[in-house]
Amino acid sequence: MNQLMERLSEGNQSPAFYGRRVHGVGVGGFTLIELLVVLSLLSILMGLGVGMLRRRGSDLDVARTILRDQVRLARETAAARHVPCEVVFEGQEPGQAIRVKARRLEAVAHWHMESDQSFDFAPSGTERVGSFQAGRFGEALRPLVDDPKSGLRISVGRRNSFDLSEGFVFRMDVRLDEREEMTLLRFGTSVEWTVDPDMFLRARVTPTTGGGTPGAPILLQSDIPLRQNQWHALDLIQDGRRVSMRIDDREVAAEPSSLPLLQTAQDVLVVSAGDQPVFGLIDSVQLWAYAEGDEQAIPATVRFVGGPPRIRFDDRGLLEVGDLIELEFGDLTETLSVTPTGAIQ
Repeated sequence: MNQLMERLSEGNQSPAFYGRRVHGVGVGGFTLIELLVVLSLLSILMGLGVGMLRRRGSDLDVARTILRDQVRLARETAAARHVPCEVVFEGQEPGQAIRVKARRLEAVAHWHMESDQSFDFAPSGTERVGSFQAGRFGEALRPLVDDPKSGLRISVGRRNSFDLSEGFVFRMDVRLDEREEMTLLRFGTSVEWTVDPDMFLRARVTPTTGGGTPGAPILLQSDIPLRQNQWHALDLIQDGRRVSMRIDDREVAAEPSSLPLLQTAQDVLVVSAGDQPVFGLIDSVQLWAYAEGDEQAIPATVRFVGGPPRIRFDDRGLLEVGDLIELEFGDLTETLSVTPTGAIQ
């Protein structure tokens, strides 16, 4: 080896020297070029290995972050809006990225009941008849009890945004002055929301069993009355598994129902029906339907073990269904769980 180093340091060796086989301790019969090639290949392989390890960790980190974000969004939306929310997974075929998004009820129309209709978030074509007075939030509409066209009316039969087949929320703020039989809201022939003379809320919701055939109506009646001359926030909710009513965020009646709502091309939404008008003020009428938020894609290298999990929060933001989340990347498996507060651990 000493002789080899001495010859390298002389600086006058011919180029042919570097192609000769050198026999000695630690060289083992390889040329310098062969040694350099082997070292280069080892460096490349080591770099690929480190890159694969980093990629593996990166893909799992991305998947975990996406799941954490969407689960948190579903939980926070359910708690803030008092509507059920779930996490939806699509694209389970091999080689395709799994798409994740929160599915939640969102407002598709909002009538603020101001004299200036530009404040409304609603399709054109709404007819509003009545007087405007100081309300709970700005102005409110007082229907004319002697005018059958008073209140709010809009044709919804052919509007895609008013597809309530998977679930809905009707939300109103009302202050009732009289103890009369009143119809707060009608939606075609499938929803009728009323108040009896004793100020108890009632609802009739008609689902369909398929093909436009009406099913047995679902009947609800509140267990507490409304207070006369006092503002109340009212909700009628169908979330795909049951129908319920709420007064000031308190559930007052509920019945199971997983059938879709019966809808026709002639449906009209009516607030304060002409035959049983509202005696009082109506403020902030909202209609909600199911919508899906922006989706995110989990890297295609990460898959679910045994199919996608089910994750759902109820209308209080509490975990209703929370399967274990098993992620698979090659021979590596990671199991995550959803806590009652919507955290991933």
